[in-house]
Amino acid sequence: MLTDALARRYHTLMLAPGAREAMLARMQQTVLVDPLPLPLLRSIRAPTLLVWGEADAMIPFANSADYLGAIPGAQLVPIAGVGHLPHEEAPERSLVPVAAFLSPGLRR
Repeated sequence: MLTDALARRYHTLMLAPGAREAMLARMQQTVLVDPLPLPLLRSIRAPTLLVWGEADAMIPFANSADYLGAIPGAQLVPIAGVGHLPHEEAPERSLVPVAAFLSPGLRR
């Protein structure tokens, strides 16, 4: 949900030196690029947790299956009712699985 505080935060971030250029460069990287044929995803060897909003309109939730198949040993945490930014849209539901994933004592 976009709040006044969040809008101010994004505005402030975009005013930082180089931020606009970096954002535009990053956005150009994703235009019409399918990540699956690229060896990048298949080369990931680090433990990987995909926290994916089931209502993601930018990268549909159905694509999570492709990412799971491409990244060896990846784990998926679907977050119901949220979109592309689960960590901002539902931080209370996103933090628990991320903290468990990062905490060696809690990992399987």
